[in-house]
Amino acid sequence: MVGGTSDLKAPDETVMQVTASVRPAVEERLGKRFDIFQPVAYKSQVVAGRNFFVKGWFSTPVLDVYSVEDSIQDISRRTA
Repeated sequence: MVGGTSDLKAPDETVMQVTASVRPAVEERLGKRFDIFQPVAYKSQVVAGRNFFVKGWFSTPVLDVYSVEDSIQDISRRTA
């Protein structure tokens, strides 16, 4: 459905690549380096492009959610 989000899914190759590609920008924006930066689940949304909402493990066992647009121009972080 256009505009709505998909069901929660296990990360696929695309999500793994997108997560790896935004890691440097996330680390820079948050001002810290992560030993672990691993997606564990995601939802996607089709709007004017494709958005990914990814749950992941970072450095310590804290579950966070970050939103990544295909354009990689906007990164926002929310605690789950």
